[in-house]
Amino acid sequence: MSPRLTDLIESNFVRQHSAVIDVIDVVAVADPLALSVVQSLVPSAAIDQAEAEGMIVIDTEARVVRLAHPLYGEARR
Repeated sequence: MSPRLTDLIESNFVRQHSAVIDVIDVVAVADPLALSVVQSLVPSAAIDQAEAEGMIVIDTEARVVRLAHPLYGEARR
């Protein structure tokens, strides 16, 4: 990933609360990740906020959490 693209993606993270960044970092490790695992590692309010901000997507049927865009994970790893 080019430095310019990384900077662009990172600029989106700067506006996020640190709890949302924690959610992104957890999910980035093994995207997709079981919702129960994410819930055991970060507060539910942070998960809800990350979803509301469009940073993650929760598949309630499969009970997994994914990053809203694969480049979010690339930028955070």
